[in-house]
Amino acid sequence: MMDAQPAVPSAAIATSRATVIAAAGAVSTGLLMLPAVVNGFPFLFYDTGGYLDAAFNHVIKPGRSTVYGLLLQLGSHPGFWPVALLQCALCVWILGLLLRVHSLGGRPGLLIGMCALLTFSTALPFVSGELMPDIFAGLGGFALYLLLWHTADLRRPEALGLAGVIAVGGASHASVLAIAILCVAAAGLAAAYDPALRRRLRLWLPLASIGAGVLLTPTANLLNTGQFKATPGGTAFVFGRLLEDGIVARYLDDHCPDPSLTLCAMRGHIPRLADDFLWDDSEVFNAIGGFEGGETEMRRIIIGSLLSYPLDNLRLAVRATLRQLVALQTGDLMSEELVDSYDVIRVVTPSATAAMMAARQQQEPPIDFDYYSRLHVPVALAASLLIAVAAVAAAWLGMREMTLFAGSITMLLLANAAVCGIFSNPHDRYQSRIAWVAVAALFIFAVRFGALYLARRRALRTAAFG
Repeated sequence: MMDAQPAVPSAAIATSRATVIAAAGAVSTGLLMLPAVVNGFPFLFYDTGGYLDAAFNHVIKPGRSTVYGLLLQLGSHPGFWPVALLQCALCVWILGLLLRVHSLGGRPGLLIGMCALLTFSTALPFVSGELMPDIFAGLGGFALYLLLWHTADLRRPEALGLAGVIAVGGASHASVLAIAILCVAAAGLAAAYDPALRRRLRLWLPLASIGAGVLLTPTANLLNTGQFKATPGGTAFVFGRLLEDGIVARYLDDHCPDPSLTLCAMRGHIPRLADDFLWDDSEVFNAIGGFEGGETEMRRIIIGSLLSYPLDNLRLAVRATLRQLVALQTGDLMSEELVDSYDVIRVVTPSATAAMMAARQQQEPPIDFDYYSRLHVPVALAASLLIAVAAVAAAWLGMREMTLFAGSITMLLLANAAVCGIFSNPHDRYQSRIAWVAVAALFIFAVRFGALYLARRRALRTAAFG
């Protein structure tokens, strides 16, 4: 008779399992880091320098959150790699939570496979490896979904961590807050018509995290500059969108001459494009006082145009949303010479200058982001459409959990397009930063659907053959 094998202690099994899961997380994070590592430096954008300037020089910059600037400052050594690593690791953590709450946790191969898919078929690694707060649009959306519908499946530290992601993300970019508010409103509306959803919905922590995000910005400005105030610039961005749509010109034509409107005397010199008006040292923008000094006049024209042309504004808002949904080229403006960001980094972190200028992004010829877009754009468009189709199909099949998940992600994509298209202007960067969530959601949907299908087939065979 063979001797009985000694039982493996449960603690040893748990330790081994935790080691495998940690290794899978490290591999997944490495996959998302890969493009930045190959580049030789985290990716930069025009706005990166503004965030750094706000934090290091203790100033409030229009449209540049001090909160994200402080994050860059904390992770500036060595070479801003801690920031890129943190952003990629947060992606892996939240993707792991999504797998777990959909009964797919504890399978390291799935996490690695999903991250590999996202790395090679979406813009995610360029977003997570970039020194910009754009990654929080997708992370904040996923975090919000988990807190709204899966609080019971989360440990308390996990729920608080997700709330922190929403708060920091919202404080880092106002669009993340606006998207969260729209998604919470949509969740509340859905719950109002479905008693089962109403019993499941948890609002207090998502609302608390949104409130924390609102307060975090002026608090950071107070600590960094001594001024308790929000980041300026929002009014100017809305004004820029109305300018490009021709609403500003129409309003001035209908209301000038008016001595109380400075722009009346300058109608013939106002740039047609929002970027030219706001960023290219526009004499007109400077004449009305810029972001802060011109806020009163710009707000007056915005409100006046909404009251004067409500239907036209609604039509243009819908058009902007639809345009934003399909504007998602990878690397929008990232091949440009980002002089402002170079100059600020040279001053505030001179030790990173050599690596920055040696990076592939700063070389000639520049990185051909169009090459990546040839794959990323059709994948993102197809996934954005298919996740909406999946929501409808799941509802028809009676798969309530998958209906809720796919519907939530569809709402997230629509909210991002509406907020960015209406309150700024459609830009490839805005939808590219979040389109990857549709691919991740479809991956989970497909695996979950496949598992349910196989389980149903096994049940039918058992019933048939006993």
